[in-house]
Amino acid sequence: MLIVSKLPAEQVQPASVLGFGLDPNTDYLEGIAPLDHDLQIIVNDRMETQIPYLFAAGDIRSGSPRQIATAVGDGAAAAVSVFRFLKEISSISPNP
Repeated sequence: MLIVSKLPAEQVQPASVLGFGLDPNTDYLEGIAPLDHDLQIIVNDRMETQIPYLFAAGDIRSGSPRQIATAVGDGAAAAVSVFRFLKEISSISPNP
């Protein structure tokens, strides 16, 4: 899961992996992110949630077959989406 913020470039920190393992742990997201009946995060095909700046990929996303190859593909799709998102907001925001 990746959260992207509209902070100025000098305040943006490298993204971190919030967790990994065999079973998705989303208990802490109940009431914050949209979850399905299996407590997996609901995303679109660009790995975006309904929450602005929140992306999810891999076993944590709703509908995931929970396979390594799929998680890698999800991660690539999320990375492209985040890159496009950051490129879009940087072209909108004035650069210091």
